[in-house]
Amino acid sequence: MGDKLSPGDVLCEIETDKASVGFEIQDTGYLAKIINSTPGVEMNVGDILAVTVDELADVKAFEGFDGKE
Repeated sequence: MGDKLSPGDVLCEIETDKASVGFEIQDTGYLAKIINSTPGVEMNVGDILAVTVDELADVKAFEGFDGKE
């Protein structure tokens, strides 16, 4: 974790029954934690895919975060 993210970077591909779309990052930041990276897993609207932070120093705070807290 800690990868730098820039506007236009694709964080993930979201596939529905009608389309497949890349989810692009809008702001500069850092990838703090990937919560679900299993391809093909059905998820609900509002489920957490990943956590991004503004500052690299904030990444460490999410080491044990599982998205269920």
